[in-house]
Amino acid sequence: MIDRIENKIAEIMRHYGFGECEARIIAILALQGKMRAKEIAEKIGYAYSTVVNTLNFLRRTGFVIKEKEKKVYVYSTNLDFVKIIEEDRKRLSSLLNSLKEEIIKAGENYKDKFSSFIFKIESALKYLDKEVC
Repeated sequence: MIDRIENKIAEIMRHYGFGECEARIIAILALQGKMRAKEIAEKIGYAYSTVVNTLNFLRRTGFVIKEKEKKVYVYSTNLDFVKIIEEDRKRLSSLLNSLKEEIIKAGENYKDKFSSFIFKIESALKYLDKEVC
């Protein structure tokens, strides 16, 4: 049962662009709590050096916390799905606004050709700006 839950968390993280190793580490830490790098490497079957490098990357991006406990370092996750979704919404909104601006800059020559596309972009932007319940 726990493995299936870990797999689902990893699937969500891969959806947001994380690689397999990164997604598995986040998923394991989300469910297991604090773990040493060696324990993580054994659990997911990756080389210790790969796990340490990945943990360092995840620390820099804010998804993993490193703490010293009794002379050893342990890692935990700082997983916040709402924050991930909000950041994704902001990034997508920015990309759509940039696309809309480029189409507008293209001028009158393309106004008729892209009018329905601009409408779709504006609809998507309105949807992204809706309050989340």
